[in-house]
Amino acid sequence: LKKICDWSQLSEETFYDKMKNNNFMCGTGRVDGYSGNGSGGSTATTSLPVPVDVSQAIPDRIYKLKDDPWRSFGALVRKVKNDRCPPNNSKCMRGYLRECKDDGQMTAFFEFRWAYFLNDAYLRGCKDRQTSYWDDESDCKKFEDAFKTLLVKDIGRSIVEQDVKGWKSAAKLLVPLCRGDKAQEYVLPKTLGSPMGGEKLPGSVHGEDTHIEQEDPKCAPP
Repeated sequence: LKKICDWSQLSEETFYDKMKNNNFMCGTGRVDGYSGNGSGGSTATTSLPVPVDVSQAIPDRIYKLKDDPWRSFGALVRKVKNDRCPPNNSKCMRGYLRECKDDGQMTAFFEFRWAYFLNDAYLRGCKDRQTSYWDDESDCKKFEDAFKTLLVKDIGRSIVEQDVKGWKSAAKLLVPLCRGDKAQEYVLPKTLGSPMGGEKLPGSVHGEDTHIEQEDPKCAPP
């Protein structure tokens, strides 16, 4: 860890304002319930993240932190390996490219943006072709089945008991969604506020068979 600033002298309200304004913490979350393991109902399967009071979003104990499966998928889908890729670029068919901005900085909350899209696509389902974000209904159903199996299997289990291979396999099924037509034109709702609201998904790659010829670059902090 590297300390880049000391705000210990600030009031709690000012501290969280500076955290949010400097993109050190995301300003969205779940209003109630939980997102992954634990008790209280899985809101990640029924709702989208919304802007929250960041001063209230961090619990007083680490074990109370809420898991969000879509944030996990947002990370896993960009690390998917494929046998059709060359040995020196095994992730060439991953979901998207985590590229830098024109100024060399990382896009703030890159994976959170993709997580929101994945969450939105899941809630829209597979059957209605007017509202579904998937190009192919069968691809959508394959992911739905895998995700539901994971929810039943892993609810209430500790992190060391999670079916990691199962989550990685499910993430691979999200690649067609990330590389589909809807992802190319998707715009995050303006209601999410800065820095995500009203912006398109960063690093999108069109076409399931399109190779990403480079590794994710190292970007400067946002």
